[in-house]
Amino acid sequence: MTFNWTTAASAAALLTLTTAATPVFAQSAEISIGITVSSTGPAAALGIPERNVVEFAPTEIGGVKIKTTVLDDAGDPTTATTNARRLLTESKADILVGSSVTPPTVAISTIANEAGVPHFALAPMPITPAREKWTVVMPQPVPIMGKVLYEHMKKNNAKTVGYIGFSDSYGDLWLNDLKTQTGPMGITIVAEERYARPDTSVTGQVLKLVAAKPDVILIGASGTGAALPQAALRERGYTGAIYQTHGAVANDFIRIAGKAAEGVIM
Repeated sequence: MTFNWTTAASAAALLTLTTAATPVFAQSAEISIGITVSSTGPAAALGIPERNVVEFAPTEIGGVKIKTTVLDDAGDPTTATTNARRLLTESKADILVGSSVTPPTVAISTIANEAGVPHFALAPMPITPAREKWTVVMPQPVPIMGKVLYEHMKKNNAKTVGYIGFSDSYGDLWLNDLKTQTGPMGITIVAEERYARPDTSVTGQVLKLVAAKPDVILIGASGTGAALPQAALRERGYTGAIYQTHGAVANDFIRIAGKAAEGVIM
């Protein structure tokens, strides 16, 4: 498993930006692209490949120079907000790209909306009518990815599901979608647990999940943080199917989860 959805999203975003030298941009001598990703912190497994892919972006398209400025937000919404403002004021960014995970991505979207600047999101995020004018979400929407997972659960006769996910907007996206789609399918949610991205243990949450005896478990997390409950569930003897979101598709997930990653469904 070598595919990384956030790297693909960032590459697609840059390809879209650098090949779409519209007449408006063509009138300028330079297009400035401001990028803020999580190249350090809990989401570094996602942010580092995104930062690296910028090296492959062309520096000129159709006679128009392409300037890219990359900042690190460490997955923090406050830092992402500061970065977005800095990219707009100091780098004179025409376009904003980022971030690696949902909370800072939402923060950047807010700044883009305020400034009236196009924003390419590299992580899933809730889109409201106010945001959709300036923000384009590059990864697949949660409802589309979730439907495939839930249909697989139903096909394999799962009647109950347990959930553990990040205690932030990414975890909210998946929990809300799980509730929306699984009810009509006849799948009951028997346990809901949350944890913070920087947490180093989820023993308490996992013990509650195991005690609830769900047929399957969905982990609403991304990057290396998704490996924590994966490993803990197997260590505590859970033998049912474990489902992960597309945010966990990264080499570092396999490295950290180790043998516990065997059989995971994404």
